[in-house]
Amino acid sequence: MSAHYDHLGYRITTEGWRYFSGANDNASGVAAVMAVARRLTLLGWKSRYPVVIALFDGEERGLKGSQALVKKPPLALTNAFNINFDMVGTLTQHRLLVATCAERKRCARNGSERFKDELQAVARALPQPVELELMRSGWQAGDHYSFYRAGVPFLYLFTGVTAEYDRMTDTPDRLNYRGISEIADFTVRLLQRLGSPTDYCWLRLEERGIAPSGGRRPYLGTVPDFARKVEHGVALSGVQPGSPAEAAGIQAGDILLRIDDEPIADLKAFAELLRRLRPGQKIRVVIDRGGKQIELELAVGERPQE
Repeated sequence: MSAHYDHLGYRITTEGWRYFSGANDNASGVAAVMAVARRLTLLGWKSRYPVVIALFDGEERGLKGSQALVKKPPLALTNAFNINFDMVGTLTQHRLLVATCAERKRCARNGSERFKDELQAVARALPQPVELELMRSGWQAGDHYSFYRAGVPFLYLFTGVTAEYDRMTDTPDRLNYRGISEIADFTVRLLQRLGSPTDYCWLRLEERGIAPSGGRRPYLGTVPDFARKVEHGVALSGVQPGSPAEAAGIQAGDILLRIDDEPIADLKAFAELLRRLRPGQKIRVVIDRGGKQIELELAVGERPQE
């Protein structure tokens, strides 16, 4: 089981040094790992295989910690199975995002989805059932990707991007602690059900939508207007000087409606879309300016170092 414990660190502001607490990204993941470990201990966990806890540094800089472990593992990875927790602190409407490249060996040959069926069965059997949503894109953004590239089956647990993503407002008071506990409960029940990692094989996934987390981060330079409520889209209070948004002609007062062919329902949806972009990617942005829709072309930039 794994999670990364690093975040963005400090930043100098007009008020002095301020820090990014990284409560959801990714203290929530570390808390979930420790909660699972504690429950397994209380249950007197006995199995044919050991459960190893790995907490990584350097995820925000390009999965450095997990890459180092995969290159020089303390235990053989031949029969390993990775469960990675990243940003699991905002469970809403009991909806949990998952990604996996694992399948039961006997099922991989006939094309059935046995492992996904098992995940759903465990989620439905919880005291408060959880709805699982399989990620089709963006699944590479986390330490599980290092294991995937090493041929190790993985399961990635994630509760989605919020407006606090990579902001100093990602603070402990915004977390859903009961939700973290429910995700830990789901994981313990899953471990009890699955048996041995040797029963599973690695399947290749389609890689699209987002580069691995860390390193080069997508950047538009838009500044949301949190005080202005709109029915659809994201209202803007301005753009950062010298940003891709300014170069494209986006202005204060505009409302972001679409990126390429994907509508932007609200700030959370915009954050999820932004997470899937890549620096250098050319996109079309549709805005509402004074009741008139305007389409602009924009080249995604790289997020400046804080």
